[in-house]
Amino acid sequence: MMSFSSLVDSLRPGMEVFIAGCAGESHAFIEALEAHPERADGVRFTGVLIPGVNRYCYADLHPNARQRVIFVNPEFRAAFARGQIEYLPLSYLGMASLLGRAHFDWCVCQAAPEHAGAGNLALCDDFVPILLARGIALAVQFNPALPRTSASHVPQAAIRAGIESTCAPVSYDAGAIDPVLQRVARQVRSLICDRQCLQLGLGKLQKAVLAQLHDLRHLSIHSGMVSSPLLALMQSGALRDGVAVTTGVALGDAALYRAVADSAQVRFAPVSYTHAWSTLSSLPNLLSINSFIEIDLTGQVNAEALGCKQVSGGGGLLDFLRGARGAPNGRGILAMPARAGERSRIVARLPAGSPVTIARNEVDIIVTEFGRAELAQKSLHERAQALLAIADPRDREALERDWFELRKEL
Repeated sequence: MMSFSSLVDSLRPGMEVFIAGCAGESHAFIEALEAHPERADGVRFTGVLIPGVNRYCYADLHPNARQRVIFVNPEFRAAFARGQIEYLPLSYLGMASLLGRAHFDWCVCQAAPEHAGAGNLALCDDFVPILLARGIALAVQFNPALPRTSASHVPQAAIRAGIESTCAPVSYDAGAIDPVLQRVARQVRSLICDRQCLQLGLGKLQKAVLAQLHDLRHLSIHSGMVSSPLLALMQSGALRDGVAVTTGVALGDAALYRAVADSAQVRFAPVSYTHAWSTLSSLPNLLSINSFIEIDLTGQVNAEALGCKQVSGGGGLLDFLRGARGAPNGRGILAMPARAGERSRIVARLPAGSPVTIARNEVDIIVTEFGRAELAQKSLHERAQALLAIADPRDREALERDWFELRKEL
């Protein structure tokens, strides 16, 4: 089996390397690259690297290195400005499709060690299994600090390069929840009942909503990621018996990682299953709950940019929104405070050049601290009136004037 130093020495211009994200990112590979950054000359690195979690920019290794991303993390901004970052406007399912077809020379990840040189993908089962199924050469950092879970088994025969290196699994904390977001979470809570199947995006909204659900029963979770607030929900008795949580990634603290280790309640699965239409549309009572940056009065949603500046990506949002709306009794919720600082998140029209992450015909329910607007099957004028009713009162008069003028152009 090749060492990581030999792997780095084998890199050549034109090679394609996939980097696992979340707790699957290999710190040993980063160390080997930093020892010989000249080997990154002409190499393109691709990975689903999560803002606030995976901060390393591979494009910074060499002026001729390139990196493909679906999230523009703050640490990537300088390389993005230099033209070394290629932003892919793909959902998670779109990224899974790319990985199922595009050429890759290597896939680099972490795994929990198993017997006979095999591994377990532990806390990050999202994209690597797609490349594993294609027979792409795997480079594995075997990390004894990772828990063994129900995630995919990596056979020894698939591993072309390997190293045992112990480091603490990456941790994540969404941070404190302010009173306004608590009010948003209470509005979302009013839409959730017993026996609901929930999908929640990563971050403060997930944390605030999960904290409101401990009195419910027979819930299940089907998400791309779960984080530490899930642990209190598991302990509250709110989840159904048997397998209650299906996810691709666990991202949180040590207590969460202990809880998901060999848990009968938690099942890990790749994106090709967790985000697939065939999977999601078969889940009764699926409620998809995610956040956004801004929405215009016709229902167009931007969830990835400030004006023209790319600051994140759509991730799995659209996959889950479509899947939930196709599920029996399923709904899709987009929730955030009505204002971001002094700026209204509800605008008359999206700024010129701003991306439309979610088209207006895909939108279902919008929630702010002032209530909810159910937009599906409403006319443009009815949508505008529903959104005006949940805007911050300080912004409503100006929005009404803008809508009056905008209607003349429609």
